[in-house]
Amino acid sequence: MTYRQKLSLVLLTGAVAITRFVFRSHSLYDLDSVNFALAMQRFDPHVHQPHPPGYFLYICAGRLLNSAFHDANLALVVLSILASCGVAMVLYKMTLDWFGPTAAQLAGIFFLFSPLAWFHGIVALTYIVEAFFSAFLGYLCWRIYCGRAGFILPAAIVLGVSAGVRPSSIVFLAPLFLFSLRNATPKGRWMGLSMLALALTARCQRRLKCLFRCSGLPLADGSIAKYSIQLFSRKLDCPCVHHSLHLSSDPRSSFTGPVRSVGRYNTG
Repeated sequence: MTYRQKLSLVLLTGAVAITRFVFRSHSLYDLDSVNFALAMQRFDPHVHQPHPPGYFLYICAGRLLNSAFHDANLALVVLSILASCGVAMVLYKMTLDWFGPTAAQLAGIFFLFSPLAWFHGIVALTYIVEAFFSAFLGYLCWRIYCGRAGFILPAAIVLGVSAGVRPSSIVFLAPLFLFSLRNATPKGRWMGLSMLALALTARCQRRLKCLFRCSGLPLADGSIAKYSIQLFSRKLDCPCVHHSLHLSSDPRSSFTGPVRSVGRYNTG
């Protein structure tokens, strides 16, 4: 990029950061935000801290920022602001490569003033973080498709991390990653798929250990199956499964998780 293009990128990123920070939310936006804040103290999707499927890496990032800010809402909002800046940078760079500097500046301005992007950049929710990973992976996949094999491993890692931040991302972004590998060498494909599998395995192993430790279930003797049955029996309210697992048969039990979470949250 030329000096003028770099300057435009810096000004765009700074404008996004300033506008989001000035108008940031000062309280948890909704029930999901409350559960995210509770999960930063104790990660346990079994009681909707946060709500399933868990958003494990999102909570980890929030905890890291919370160690500096000591405010759960501010930590998650700062994460949203940082993700917004990341989206602006990736969007500018991709548009610059595709259509030139004028289109890149217009794309940045549209993102800066987009009501939906602005809103999700100032609240404690996962959507703008997912937008960053989607845009970043899209850029990496485009470079892979153009023959840049050096981007295969970074793309696989980004896809694995995005699945840890918001698990539904793997469903929508994996096809794009697989499509980008069509022009790669067999070795490149193998390396990309292996790295993706490694990233997903590491994330799942870490998350399962945390789940079992928080739920008090043993780590052996079919505990994974038992834990899964508990989750689905609460959702389906199956009396026979509740009885066999010594769970409450109260028909309202499937709703008590988030209610308990709100009741225990202390805004002070």
